[in-house]
Amino acid sequence: VGTNTTHRYGSDDTSLGLYIGRNYSNGTGFVWGPEIGFTGLSSAGTQTDAALGTTGGDGSFLLTPRVRAGWANDRTYFYGSAGFGLSDLGVSPAGDTDTNITIGLSLGVGAEMAFSDQWSGRIEVTHHDLGDATRTFNGSSQAVAKDIDVISLGLSRKF
Repeated sequence: VGTNTTHRYGSDDTSLGLYIGRNYSNGTGFVWGPEIGFTGLSSAGTQTDAALGTTGGDGSFLLTPRVRAGWANDRTYFYGSAGFGLSDLGVSPAGDTDTNITIGLSLGVGAEMAFSDQWSGRIEVTHHDLGDATRTFNGSSQAVAKDIDVISLGLSRKF
């Protein structure tokens, strides 16, 4: 008989990514636009706890189509974002692999500041909820949260 408690596998990693997007403004300070990002994940490793035994986590990418919208004044843009996260992030018993592609809701907030007419920098925090995966650990069925929390620094060039 298995339980259905959700467990979280934690990993702190540094990754690189690229994004491309387009901003639109109506001249009143409201700015919005579509954007797509691709981040390479380096979340491989193992973790041991009493309920799950030894588990392995891995993931190689995060694809994020989304829309940013917010308020811009002079050289600063404060925004929220909403979209989707698509990833191969997986958590499974050690020695097994979870290669399912999952998709879920992504929500974030950020700020972008222009350094010149063509260059700006940004910082943002985004939560990607990729749902739960039910896996069998130590003979017990467990739900494992497949979420990604990202703090990112970005550099943008306007064309």
